[in-house]
Amino acid sequence: AKDRIFSRVTQIVRTGAMAGALAGAYVARIDLATPFLLGAIAWIVAGAVGLMLMDGRAHSAAKFSMNTAVAEVGHRIVNGTRIGFSTRAVRLLAIASMIGTAAWAPYWQEWQPYFLAQLGSGVEVIGWIFVCFSLAQIAGAQIVNWMPWAWERRADYLTVTTAITSALLLVGGLAAGRPGLAFAIFVIAQFTAAASGPVYQSWFNEQIEGDHRATLLSFGSTFATVGATAGLPVQGLVVDAAGVGTAWQAAGVLAMLEVPVYLALRRKSSADSPPR
Repeated sequence: AKDRIFSRVTQIVRTGAMAGALAGAYVARIDLATPFLLGAIAWIVAGAVGLMLMDGRAHSAAKFSMNTAVAEVGHRIVNGTRIGFSTRAVRLLAIASMIGTAAWAPYWQEWQPYFLAQLGSGVEVIGWIFVCFSLAQIAGAQIVNWMPWAWERRADYLTVTTAITSALLLVGGLAAGRPGLAFAIFVIAQFTAAASGPVYQSWFNEQIEGDHRATLLSFGSTFATVGATAGLPVQGLVVDAAGVGTAWQAAGVLAMLEVPVYLALRRKSSADSPPR
């Protein structure tokens, strides 16, 4: 039941993020550099805990060759990319991720200065807004656990939730002149987005064999990175030219392009199974 696993992961991550956001927001009132220092310390602690939690038998090589290591990395990248492009479900899911990230990555950079300017409050208000968004995400990740048909009919489910979330981003842009209304719309958008996330993640992971897991996960994240790299500067230009509200409206229209990709995934194909 990978859907439930990713649902719990989302909830745990968002809980930690809420604590970090609130601490960082209040500490930033004293010195904006301090949250970065605290974040660095937290990463060190996370690395130490992760190292302690790792299990399994350790493997060691009698001889280490840098040339061999580089060749192996290159082989895995080429092989993983080949499998990613040749496996229909992986390819389409990665394209959907690229489109969604191009639309949403700029929003996550823009809502903070937007609300800070609109509300005219101290930086701690950003922490509390983040908490509200995170609570909505925790609720969204939970509700999908109560909807077994969501992972039985994943393409249909993601088509509907993606269309709703995209429409909410567009409507939030239309409401940019009224920050209270925009806030309420974005809370709902975070709920629907989080209700989609575990289904998408489990679907993508189920297409991957163990030997290719790392490279194909990198394949998916590379598509998302490409989307963010394209979306951030373009939306930045739109914000400068027409305002953040217009940029969010355009992002909502762009995010809607994920819908045809999920509709295409409804058609079963022998190519949906990864090559052996």
